[in-house]
Amino acid sequence: MKLFTTYTYSWLELSIFKVALLLIGALVGAYYSEFVLTNVVLLSVIAAVTSVYIMYVSWPQMFLDNTANSNSQSQ
Repeated sequence: MKLFTTYTYSWLELSIFKVALLLIGALVGAYYSEFVLTNVVLLSVIAAVTSVYIMYVSWPQMFLDNTANSNSQSQ
């Protein structure tokens, strides 16, 4: 079994994965509501930092893909 390998997902599969994670997070938050409410600032900071990191990683890839596609179409 190759656990740490590169996977390719379609937009539909990725959307289903994100919805599943959102629902798992809602269920955990509802079950441990006291913990979540007492640590809402810490959890918000963690969410903001990880979101900024994902944007930082994704932003250059968007432009690299668009440049490669526009160069291949113009030739």
